[in-house]
Amino acid sequence: MWEDKLQWDEQLPSQLQQEWNQLLQTIPKLSQLKITRKVIYSNATHIQPNGFCDSSERAYGACLYIHSTNSNKTSCELCVLHPRCDKKYHLCFKHQDLH
Repeated sequence: MWEDKLQWDEQLPSQLQQEWNQLLQTIPKLSQLKITRKVIYSNATHIQPNGFCDSSERAYGACLYIHSTNSNKTSCELCVLHPRCDKKYHLCFKHQDLH
């Protein structure tokens, strides 16, 4: 909205209104979100951090996973995700790119 330089009392253009309505319908679903806080199994026999990154002239991204194994289970949990765009390309990461 700020990119379109709308005033606080202006009506939204139809495309922005649709996006806003979709966001409002999505917000209640956040209550179903479960975040695993334990990333390493108890009695782990193997723990391995895995980091990945990529970059271009416009953006970069990095993430860190922890892979752990105990006697009967294996887990790989995302610990950190950090996308970043150059300010003039601040719209290069779309919401669906991060799923």
